[in-house]
Amino acid sequence: MPLNMDISGGFGAGEAIVATAGTPIQLDTSTDGSQLWRSIVIRAKNDNTGRITPGNVTLGATNWPNDGLAADEQVAWESLSGNAVDLAQIYIDAATSGDGVDFFVGK
Repeated sequence: MPLNMDISGGFGAGEAIVATAGTPIQLDTSTDGSQLWRSIVIRAKNDNTGRITPGNVTLGATNWPNDGLAADEQVAWESLSGNAVDLAQIYIDAATSGDGVDFFVGK
C-alpha cells in the first residue's frame, strides 16, 4: 500500500512513493470512504529527481499541472461546495522510480 498516513482530529499528513515510473498509484487504497477530505495539498518530495504528475486514474492532459511537479512544488485542491474528495480517487505518477509526494489533508 503506497499510503503512510497519520491522522489526528480533522487533519492528516502522509506520503506516497511511486515504485515504478509510469505506473500510477492511489494516495489511498481503502474503499470504505474513510478518507474523505475537503482540503488536500500534494507536495513533490524535495529529493525527487524527476517530475510527479497528480490527477485522477487517467492522468491525462486534463490534469493540472500538465507538466507535473518538480521537487518542492505543490498543488492544492479545496472543496468550496462542501463535497469531500476521496483520496482513493487521486493518483500520482512519477517520471523516475522511487520519487514521491508528501500530502496534507483537512476535513
